[in-house]
Amino acid sequence: QLWDERIGSSRLQARNWRLMALGCLALATGLSGGLVWQSMQSRVVPYVVEVDGFGETRAVAPAIRNYEPSDAQIAWHLGRF
Repeated sequence: QLWDERIGSSRLQARNWRLMALGCLALATGLSGGLVWQSMQSRVVPYVVEVDGFGETRAVAPAIRNYEPSDAQIAWHLGRF
């Protein structure tokens, strides 16, 4: 009778450890899936920073698709070219 209790106890412990390992595997799989999903989401917003001749910021705004530079900006870039 004592022997059966010892074997039963070790079997119960092995079962508990197995369940714990499967739970950790499920948790790791779920978190990995969440990280993959989050990495596929694009959250990058480009900004345009306008500076003056002294290097100080004049304007900061999110970049827009239909941006058209002013004549002064075009002249400056062509002058650098």
